[in-house]
Amino acid sequence: MRKTSAALAALALSAVALTGCSAAPSFAGATCDRTGSVNGIDEDITVSGDVGKQPKLELVGPLKVDKVSYFDAEVGDGEPLVDPNQVFVGGFAMYDGKTGQMIQNVGFDGQGQLFTISTIEQGLPDVKIHEALECATGGSRVVVAAPATDKGDSVIAVFDIDSTMLSRAEGGDVFNNARGVPTVVRNPSDGRPGIIIPDSKAPTKTVTQTLIAGDGAKVGDDQPFFAYTAVGWNDKKVAESTWGSLPEADLSKLPKQVADAVKDAKVGSQILVVVPGEGDAQAVAYVVDVLGSVPSGK
Repeated sequence: MRKTSAALAALALSAVALTGCSAAPSFAGATCDRTGSVNGIDEDITVSGDVGKQPKLELVGPLKVDKVSYFDAEVGDGEPLVDPNQVFVGGFAMYDGKTGQMIQNVGFDGQGQLFTISTIEQGLPDVKIHEALECATGGSRVVVAAPATDKGDSVIAVFDIDSTMLSRAEGGDVFNNARGVPTVVRNPSDGRPGIIIPDSKAPTKTVTQTLIAGDGAKVGDDQPFFAYTAVGWNDKKVAESTWGSLPEADLSKLPKQVADAVKDAKVGSQILVVVPGEGDAQAVAYVVDVLGSVPSGK
């Protein structure tokens, strides 16, 4: 089986306001719309086989398109892809647009591979893949055709999105009435947290609170994927933040108290952990969104 390190290596390759009612899914600020950009390619391309299995493609003559075109061969009911750095598990296969011959495939081995739209585009700089994958849902199969470039013929790509991880914490809000604890506000568009440090003295013992109770599986010994922000208690400045970049997967980058809280949390949760300062170091408040997890042995 693939080890977690291999999966993570593949991943590397491949105005703040209080939240209210959940907004409709959006990508880069635009409301999700999967009406497609077919341009007739669904008449030239036929894809068969189950989602998650290596697809079989049939092509009616050489494919010619003047812009990126796509259609959903299968539509799943999972979470939508609403951020270029959102992780999804699946596979993709590429085909020559002239002959229909497979060029390469990744992830169709029964276990799936880890991808993000941003890392796929790094490997396929000539294909504006975000146009085809934004707002696609878990369980979907997306067929994409890209025009020819000076580097070769047109290409066809088939993406199977077996499942998607979250782009932000999702679940039920949890009421906490402890005094002298930071307040957390969230950007309604992407969930990015802001941490407001009170004027009181920092706690001398670790404080842990669940702010959003996710309904996913408990992380436990699995490999988590998470986003976090850390703010210093005394200077009230952001010390670290992963928002706007790929999700973090290395718990060793967090203090033990925070890492332990992530392990105890369920996927979808948002947790607040205040780590007391030691010596001359100031206390630090961490807010962590638990976005997903995979078995640690895969």
